[in-house]
Amino acid sequence: MKFNKILTIFVSVPALIKAASQDYARHLELSILFYEAQRSGKLPDNNRIYWRGDSMLEAGSDNKVDLTGGYYDAGDNIKFNFPQASSLTLLSWSAVEWKDGYKQAGQWEYMKDLIKWGMDYFIKCHTDKYVLYGQVGNAKLDHNSWVSPENISYDYPSYKITDSSPGSDLAAETSAALVAASMVFRDEDPNYADLLLKHGKELYEFADKYRGSYDESIPEANDYYHSNSYNDELVWGAAWLFRATGEEYYKSKVDAIWDYPYDENDSNKFLDSKNPISWDDKKASSYTLMAMITGDQKYLKEATTHSDLMVNHTTTPGGLWYNENLSVWGSNRYASNAAFTVAMMTSIMNDDDSKRQEYIDFVKKQTDYILGDNPAKIDYVVGAAPNSPKAVHHRGASGTKDVYENPDENTYVLYGALAGGPGPKDEYKDIREDYQKNEVALDYNAAFQGLLAFLIQEGYNLPDPKQTWEGAWPPKDSNGVCKPEFICENSNGSTHKLSRRANAKVVAGEEYRIAIQLSGKYITAANNGNVHQWENLNDNSQVWYFEDAGNGKFAILSGKNRKLAMTVENGDSKNGNNILLTEYKNTAAQHFILHGVDDAYYITAECSGKASLDVYNQSYDNGANIDQWAYWGGECQKFYIIPANNGDINNSPNVAYLFAYFLGNAPDQERLSYAVSRDGYNFKALNGGKAVWASTVGTGCLRDPYIFKGEDGFYYLLATDMKSSLGWNSNRNLLSAKSMDLIHWTGITIIEIANKYPLMKGADRAWAPQAIYDREKGSYMIYYAARVPGRDNRTIMYYAYSKDMKRLETDPQVLFAPANGNDAIDSDIIFQNGKYYMYYKNETNKRIYLATASHANGPYSEIKQISEGNIGVEGPNIYKLNNSNKWLLMSDAYNSGYYIVQETTDLVNFRTVNRNNYSFNFTPRHGYVIPINGYQYNDLINAFPSNGLGPISMAVPTTTKKTTTTTTTTTTTATTTKNNSQPTSQSKCFSEDKNLGYPCCQNCYVIESDENGDYGIENGEWCSIPYSCSKSDLHENGYPYCKNTKIVVYTDDVEWGVENNEWCVIKDDESSSDCKCWSEKLGYPCCVGNTVYTTDESGSWGLENDDWCGIKTC
Repeated sequence: MKFNKILTIFVSVPALIKAASQDYARHLELSILFYEAQRSGKLPDNNRIYWRGDSMLEAGSDNKVDLTGGYYDAGDNIKFNFPQASSLTLLSWSAVEWKDGYKQAGQWEYMKDLIKWGMDYFIKCHTDKYVLYGQVGNAKLDHNSWVSPENISYDYPSYKITDSSPGSDLAAETSAALVAASMVFRDEDPNYADLLLKHGKELYEFADKYRGSYDESIPEANDYYHSNSYNDELVWGAAWLFRATGEEYYKSKVDAIWDYPYDENDSNKFLDSKNPISWDDKKASSYTLMAMITGDQKYLKEATTHSDLMVNHTTTPGGLWYNENLSVWGSNRYASNAAFTVAMMTSIMNDDDSKRQEYIDFVKKQTDYILGDNPAKIDYVVGAAPNSPKAVHHRGASGTKDVYENPDENTYVLYGALAGGPGPKDEYKDIREDYQKNEVALDYNAAFQGLLAFLIQEGYNLPDPKQTWEGAWPPKDSNGVCKPEFICENSNGSTHKLSRRANAKVVAGEEYRIAIQLSGKYITAANNGNVHQWENLNDNSQVWYFEDAGNGKFAILSGKNRKLAMTVENGDSKNGNNILLTEYKNTAAQHFILHGVDDAYYITAECSGKASLDVYNQSYDNGANIDQWAYWGGECQKFYIIPANNGDINNSPNVAYLFAYFLGNAPDQERLSYAVSRDGYNFKALNGGKAVWASTVGTGCLRDPYIFKGEDGFYYLLATDMKSSLGWNSNRNLLSAKSMDLIHWTGITIIEIANKYPLMKGADRAWAPQAIYDREKGSYMIYYAARVPGRDNRTIMYYAYSKDMKRLETDPQVLFAPANGNDAIDSDIIFQNGKYYMYYKNETNKRIYLATASHANGPYSEIKQISEGNIGVEGPNIYKLNNSNKWLLMSDAYNSGYYIVQETTDLVNFRTVNRNNYSFNFTPRHGYVIPINGYQYNDLINAFPSNGLGPISMAVPTTTKKTTTTTTTTTTTATTTKNNSQPTSQSKCFSEDKNLGYPCCQNCYVIESDENGDYGIENGEWCSIPYSCSKSDLHENGYPYCKNTKIVVYTDDVEWGVENNEWCVIKDDESSSDCKCWSEKLGYPCCVGNTVYTTDESGSWGLENDDWCGIKTC
């Protein structure tokens, strides 16, 4: 079993270590892949980063311009054009000077694509002669969310500079990027080069004519990419135009600043720089470029002096260039930047010049250090070596919804990204939250990539052997990728996983059902040989047998006839090819590959390249074709693969309850929490009482969670998007998400309320959303409480309709306001007996009331007060008990720290339940209870384990008593706990005995087993089942006695319980001889167990063998 540990290395003396790799060409290829992973907009057909999809497709729409394309800056989802332009200028410069290096590495065409992707975006940003957009995305909004670019649900505004709000630094740097790129394309695409040069000239004129700092015009950039001066960019831009055009006019612009006698302490001082180049400092690159262009002594002197300073600068003990001020944040970046201008200077030095070799040695030393010739022996390029960083600070690659969320290692490999780097003593920690040492960014790779091309061109490339280790580029197509929901690869090679039913780990030789994430429907074999989607049919047309096709591939055979296999029509990668059933002939068109993505799979065929199985036209309809289309990450291309032998999961009878709630007012409590109950009265928290899910959008917090099952079979979550520490009137929006299994939540969306709709203008709160399907409208009615000061100062109920639970399709309208002028919030509406019942909180007197209506959207008539006593309550939630005509209404007595429960059978008259007859082992806040079936219950307690919670058995045992053997007459097999390897010392469990590194469990609950023994989970960590659990303790029928549970789930001649998904016999409680059976005189038997379902004046009642029984009084 693999536990991710933080790698911390402290070394204080140099080490003589041969570089792990001097294959600069391989690392150059990876670096280009990193830029492809940073692309924004509509991705091209040749996209090689399979886990990336289209994003920010509405960039610029707030200003009615198209700003799609370009690159995300770092591990966030913002396009900061100033550092982006700086990076692309350096990349283009390296392409101009070291073109042969790129060609020798076989990367020239990819390099041109890299540059063009950025240049096309900059052309879009230059919408008028004196208008340039400089940023897309708001850092405050973005940095409050940890989501991949494809899942952005918050606004991403665009910002610009103009002649009245100038930005000389931004305009001049963008000019430099365009002009340098024009030189890259000059010979191969002169028309495109002319276009780039035209924009470059106009932007330089803009920068020079209207002077000012861009971050004063775009203050949103100031805290992240503040510009210290624009003089260096004006020189830099002019130098590139001078090189591209040869016009002396631009040289005069350089000299005007170069020769100006600035005061020594003036921030605009241009000469005598002691620092390397950076996204904000272009002085040294200007020295070098002018020296290269002219050969004039005044430029050569400045460039040589600076290069000598870089070569002789202090380093870490291991040899990495290090500045105690700059290098704290991205030391590898600054070492590469220092070496970049030094490498450029070698292009104008004679081969026999001893200083040239000194410069090359310096460049090689810095590059080799980054590639592994360092005391830590770490190759800092992600995906380059098995020991490369695996947890760089990057939202998309992390595969998580929170920077601190497990797994510690990123789900996706961000190939080629240069990790920030070590500290002053060569120390380094590969942890995601350390953005100083483990961030990645466009400017980190820019100079570094150039150094790789330089060393290749100089003849220093030493190819590595073929990279065959798992994870090496190109990645292997396999279904065995360890996804976030699994804990994989223990020290002895076996695999353990926490079972999550919605997306099983697929095993050859088993049958599965394939559900579409978009519609919740199933891939179905039609009678005519077509393959389409259909709602649940509960037959073999929706069962698929997965047969091993070799090398991680599967043949997907029909459950109706295993001679027929899913087949790609035409057998090629063309978009739109239909998926149909044909005779299985073991062809590439019948071999499918499963790719883990989020909490689902996308599926490609061996013949299809990157084309994925797809629901035609993103349809929700029965009969919609399954075809293939280039994978873009849509929900119509993601599938849940569910074991078919687990019964009818979605339609099994409800036998338990799930309570969704939040914990309190601290940000880490404003998350989704779960508890479960077998009887509807007594709830136990899941996940050890900790939250199970946190919002990644909006405020990053949620309150008042509400879950319901939609018409499409999905579960939908609605919640208040609110961080209470910002104030009770701070929230403006609602949160929505959907799930197939109540464990994984997708489609996380903010539904904007305030200011978007006429009736909501100025609304300062939007609370406690819920929804009900309105059959008259054929749509979901979302209802919530809101206040609109100035129009109606009360907080009252509003509603709007939605087809997809992601956006409102009608403007909000008033749903209900009490006639007496009071406020009304926290409504819960159910439909029963041809009538809508609304239970709501009167916010004025803090009591629960009932109103009814004939239509979901009203009008509602006030009926009566429901809550009793003088306690303030809120968040009413009414739910029906399984297999009963009784309903329970739960209300949060928020000032008293407990819940009040009331019972009813007519939905109008309620009786308050004694607090001794219901329980919570936690303190919930406003939540909601829904019924769940046994499969869901077991999956939830496996996904979010808590001590004291055992599974519900999904079968009933019948036995034939024998002395020496055990026989079962049902599909359930009785087994004893596995006889773990016996101890060889005083150890308590096999893990201690074999030094496997896991603690001994405190209980006997088995989650998984391998050849060593049985494993459990305690406190979220794997542990070894103690030897004491293996001691034989059997009932005479051959079944073991229960060790932990006293819950009776079935009774015949003995009481049966369930532990570790196995039947066990509950021992007779010898102390029960003094107990009295009071119910027999009423005509009911006594209960064998002690689970209380309800209590009345006679006593406590249980339910056994589908009949009421009395709980003994002892």
